[in-house]
Amino acid sequence: MGPEKVIWGTDSPFVDYVFEFEKMDRACGSADAKELVCGGNLARLLGLD
Repeated sequence: MGPEKVIWGTDSPFVDYVFEFEKMDRACGSADAKELVCGGNLARLLGLD
C-alpha cells in the first residue's frame, strides 16, 4: 500500500509514546514515510497541509 495510505493512531493516554515512536521508526523505514504516517496523511485528508 505504501506510507501514503496509512494513518497512525493510539489508545492514548494509555500508551508509552517512546515505545510507539520506536516501533514507527522500524516500520516506516524512512523519515519521510514516518512523517506521512504520523500526521502528514491525516493533515492532507483534513485539508490542513
